[in-house]
Amino acid sequence: MARTGRLSDTAGGGKQYLTPVEAAQLIWPDAEASRPGVSKATVLRLYDAGQLRGFRTPGGQRRIERASVDELNRVRRLPQRTAAQRAEYFAALADLVRRNEQLQGGAAEG
Repeated sequence: MARTGRLSDTAGGGKQYLTPVEAAQLIWPDAEASRPGVSKATVLRLYDAGQLRGFRTPGGQRRIERASVDELNRVRRLPQRTAAQRAEYFAALADLVRRNEQLQGGAAEG
């Protein structure tokens, strides 16, 4: 049987599943990468770590859910906050909590 390289629709209610090699070609390391893709070994590690969903065929081959690849790409494109931005965020959050507690305390007294 000839390999077509197409995505396969298999078990799971019509969800699309990929071979690890197909999944590797769809994962972008970063937006500025000159070419897309990671190694097959990286896909297998991501699958084993639970960062990619899928299943094993009766022969032991992994099939990766296409939606989990898309989700991984989406998450990795989110802007990463610097330590200073995180500190500023948590300081503002702590200030909001303090103000809320003050308001709640004032409402209980009245």
